[in-house]
Amino acid sequence: MELYTLNWLENIFKAYERDYEAEEVIIVGDKQINFKPLIFAIALLHIFQRPLLYKLEPIEELLDSLRERFDFMHLVDLLRKEFSFWFREMVLHRDFSNAKYDQLSHEFHLLEEIVQKQVQIPLLDELKKLCMTFEEAVEEKKEVSEGDRKRFVRLVNFFVRTEAIKPSKSSELIERAEKAGKTLDPSFAPLFSQKPEDLREKMLESFSRFVNERVGSLTESM
Repeated sequence: MELYTLNWLENIFKAYERDYEAEEVIIVGDKQINFKPLIFAIALLHIFQRPLLYKLEPIEELLDSLRERFDFMHLVDLLRKEFSFWFREMVLHRDFSNAKYDQLSHEFHLLEEIVQKQVQIPLLDELKKLCMTFEEAVEEKKEVSEGDRKRFVRLVNFFVRTEAIKPSKSSELIERAEKAGKTLDPSFAPLFSQKPEDLREKMLESFSRFVNERVGSLTESM
């Protein structure tokens, strides 16, 4: 299974590896960096939950030592911010099939908790604003723009599934969105009855295979 998150990671890593080998100046966020590709790859993997990382037996000791370095953890923070921005933009501005929304929602739950929050909170704020727009439109008998409708559908498609996989406090806002959406336009109703396919095992297999191949090749070249 091809994962959106791993594709992003691979593209970022390849660009870094190319620039590193060409001895280019590399800037991530506000920082110029010059880590070996293996170290950069490990920093990238910190977008995922820690239990997944500790399955990487060849680099367990290296992981522990790197986490004591301020410069490495600062890089981790910068990469997490870049990733979360990319993920949010994808959810907000792209349309997916139901099967791909299932996949995207499961990928979200593989992310480290702090990364989940960096993705989730701004998107929930956007959904809250849309709920207010819908409620005001109903009250004042106004039209809602096509752009707002599309963003609403994308956010609901995503959050209904993430909540079905693992409920959170976001469920209260989803309930508000359901009421606002149905009141504005009854055709939104089917969005709120969707249940994602269980893809966790397939996700973990894809993750493990990717990491073993990518990190394995880098450790062999050490």
